[in-house]
Amino acid sequence: MTMNFSILSDWINPIYLEESYIRLLQQTLKAKPEVKYLVLDNFFKTEKLDELIRRHKNLNFSEKKDMYSHIDGSLLPYDGAVKFMDKSDYGFDFLFSKQWTNYLKRLVSFKYKDRTDTVVKLRYHKPHAKGFWIHTDSIQWKIVCICYFNKDWKVSDGGLLQLWRPDECTLETALKVSPSTDSKMEFLSENIRLNTAQVGGRFPDGDNRDNIDFVLIDQIIPAYNRVFICNTEKNYGYHSVTPSNERERTGFVQWIG
Repeated sequence: MTMNFSILSDWINPIYLEESYIRLLQQTLKAKPEVKYLVLDNFFKTEKLDELIRRHKNLNFSEKKDMYSHIDGSLLPYDGAVKFMDKSDYGFDFLFSKQWTNYLKRLVSFKYKDRTDTVVKLRYHKPHAKGFWIHTDSIQWKIVCICYFNKDWKVSDGGLLQLWRPDECTLETALKVSPSTDSKMEFLSENIRLNTAQVGGRFPDGDNRDNIDFVLIDQIIPAYNRVFICNTEKNYGYHSVTPSNERERTGFVQWIG
């Protein structure tokens, strides 16, 4: 299968448009035993990404628009701010184009090609962000794409994207945790096994997600021009974000469902 790359070639590093490399990425994702994700570095052309970052600095962000609720209606610990991308924003024509969304679907072998709903959030996280509670986006959205804007970012700067898998066989060894909006979630940076009765996300009625034991399977540094893409068709894609340490963190996240 070939694709029309006209608008894609304006934005994307040419290697990621090569047919042979696309097939390699598809096989890489297929080989993942559980969470189906890719981490792609130097993904966008720097002139495009740098212009997006330059304009991002002048946006007005709202914390109220980025509140996340638990299944029981209580707010989850999260202190990000957001602007929903609209037609006035640089990059809108690209990120909302069929060529781009079809490209993402192809990369992750998305089954439901007719699903085209998408939303993009431009995000800002303050230097002392407390972290983001374990949650899932997969009930409403089936593909997530995150792009990071943060130059010279190190592990010690925090803000790591964490991927988790349920592991019900090890409840006795997991640290039991519950959400608190008042404190920094340092335990996310210090433990590879956690147990909680409060997982964030919208689950189908009757789907009991209480008292889950989680094992950490990967952590992604939110480095400049790094793109994370995940297909959650067959799993919940549980994830969290560790606290930030003294640095602002920015980027965008896009969902397709």
